Amino acid sequence: MKIWIIAGLVCCAPAAWGQSEVRVYGAELSAPFGAVTGKVVVHEAMLTFVDSEKPEASFTVDKANVQSITRMGEGLVVQLKKAVKDRVGESNRLSLRLAVPSESTVVEQWLQQGMAAAPAKPGETKAETRWSFPARRNKLIGGTDGTLVVTQERVIFESLDKAEDTRRWEFKEIKELKRKNPYEVEIIPFTGDKYELKLSGSGMETEQFRELVDRITRARSARP
Repeated sequence: MKIWIIAGLVCCAPAAWGQSEVRVYGAELSAPFGAVTGKVVVHEAMLTFVDSEKPEASFTVDKANVQSITRMGEGLVVQLKKAVKDRVGESNRLSLRLAVPSESTVVEQWLQQGMAAAPAKPGETKAETRWSFPARRNKLIGGTDGTLVVTQERVIFESLDKAEDTRRWEFKEIKELKRKNPYEVEIIPFTGDKYELKLSGSGMETEQFRELVDRITRARSARP
């Protein structure tokens, strides 16, 4: 039944466009062994990834399940609150690359609408992204590409290819933040490994760094 429904959405999308706003985009889903070719189907409150080779491994994401979205060049990294199951297994992190780069913006906006509509839990405020920077963490052996995200309350490194390298630090958990230049940043937490990151794009401006250091310093002074 699941496969029939997904196939129906893809086949009937052009005819249903005007009535139910079904949109279909060619896309690839990153996987440990490479990329999975398929289609992204956007329909009302859900997004479906249709696996072209293994339709039974297709899955659906609810708007309300989206925790964060990060642009990585022409791709999108979507962090989910609850894991979905694809051909590799369960994952709460999706890396999508659409066949037409401009369509990434359309899908990103759709996902952001869901984040804006999702109610916060009691006592919880929604994270608002202040800045995000494409970043790479270099290690003695290899490294990992991702995004450095700064919200109102924390600093996040979201790894694109190694979920175990993703880290989230509340401001009060950061012992020191260093900036050698706009493209080299070092995060030293009170506990855990330090993260040396190389930023791309325009890098972190001096004003951004100063504001972030000020926020971290104030949060740190409130530590018990």
